[in-house]
Amino acid sequence: MKRVFWALLVFVLLGVLLFAMRQGFGKNPRTVPFKLLGQAAPAFSIPTLEGGQLGLEALRGRPVVINFWSSWCAPCAEEAPALEKSYQKWGQKVAFVGVVFEDSEANARNFLRRHPASYPQLFSPVSTMAIDYAVTGVPETYFLDEQGKIIGRYASPIPTPEYFDFLLLDFRMQSLANQNPQLKDALLKEALQNPSALSDSWLKEALLADSRLGFLLLYFRFEASLRENPKHRPLMLKNVLLNPSALKDSVLGELLLGHPELKDNLLHNAFLQYPNLKATLLKDAQVKEALSQNPRFKTLFLQGASP
Repeated sequence: MKRVFWALLVFVLLGVLLFAMRQGFGKNPRTVPFKLLGQAAPAFSIPTLEGGQLGLEALRGRPVVINFWSSWCAPCAEEAPALEKSYQKWGQKVAFVGVVFEDSEANARNFLRRHPASYPQLFSPVSTMAIDYAVTGVPETYFLDEQGKIIGRYASPIPTPEYFDFLLLDFRMQSLANQNPQLKDALLKEALQNPSALSDSWLKEALLADSRLGFLLLYFRFEASLRENPKHRPLMLKNVLLNPSALKDSVLGELLLGHPELKDNLLHNAFLQYPNLKATLLKDAQVKEALSQNPRFKTLFLQGASP
């Protein structure tokens, strides 16, 4: 009887493990289900390494970025410069908070000497904040709106300040659209074509202050498609160049048709990311013909376009 019980228990546990693997492992960490999305962020009040105490309530009224990190985490060291540069850019409009995860105070301080951060760093050996926020590992970054609602989580190192900009705006647009892809597409069009008409005052102010932010929203949307479809990259770039309406992403195609200048920048950045694709496209007869008839395209391919 005991053998039957243990066999059934092992069978059930294996089933749970397989289900968890199917739900999360191998997927983009941004798309793994996250139960706190759209919920009020758990409150906290924790000592800082700089001295004093910091609580979530004191940050209300501004968007908040919470980054969990550890000194033993190599990707945390890699993303630290991007986060510091992002703080220097956004610090007046966005509250940044670092949270030391499963580490000693001495190691955390040594890490910060090597990778300085100008924003508050929370440390408490008895804190349950990581548990409250369902942290699965480090680095992990949470994005909150002005009311303290969690609008996004990024469970990977943030590679560049530009990608931080994209996450900050993209998560906000997802939240404004209530995760509705069609509403988000409409917001993207408005952000690129007429940002002054946006009803969200924070988003409008950010886009009007830096016109390149709208392009970053478009580029990283396209870059995600390139990354997920390696076999189709040459065709996708060819369509951007010659026939945007043939793109599977109809919103992207529509925006490129209406704003040809976006096409140059999109291709320029794609060629920087995937330099071998330029040589591949230059072998295509239709691309060659387009280059011979359009000096601007030729400049783009042979010398590079201005970003």
